[in-house]
Amino acid sequence: MKKRLAASFLFGASLALAGPTLGAADMTLTGTVGDAMCGVKHAIKDAVACTKGCVKKGSDYALIVNDKAYTL
Repeated sequence: MKKRLAASFLFGASLALAGPTLGAADMTLTGTVGDAMCGVKHAIKDAVACTKGCVKKGSDYALIVNDKAYTL
């Protein structure tokens, strides 16, 4: 009986915590591909070369939209 009650409680808590995620709206972003290390400001003038160099050093790719970087 205790196991069943604990399982029911765990299931209910999971639904309560997942509720906001299940109702999330779709979003479309348009931007340019860059890297997460530099973000919107690259260390060198050539943004493509900078992105390639940073990714070689271990940075993740990012989608740059206006003044925000979204890690991919």
